Amino acid sequence: MVHHVDGRIRLRFELSALAALLHGRAATLETALRRLRGIRSTEINLAACSLIVHYDPTTLPPADWELLLEGSPASAAALVARLLASS
Repeated sequence: MVHHVDGRIRLRFELSALAALLHGRAATLETALRRLRGIRSTEINLAACSLIVHYDPTTLPPADWELLLEGSPASAAALVARLLASS
């Protein structure tokens, strides 16, 4: 995570992920994120190797981002399942 304020988070990704994005996976990533309840929009900045996510902090609180980015795989998967089920 590079920067986070309520409603907007910028995530930095590895250079190897940049190659995957350039090979057409960017649309898949953005489509998957937009399926989550609370996600308003996404922007990929290839030059900065970052992804900006605009979200509704009342639906997806900042603490949930910490869980998604730093929590256990099981707890992150449970949160994603909950967000998908309620979208």
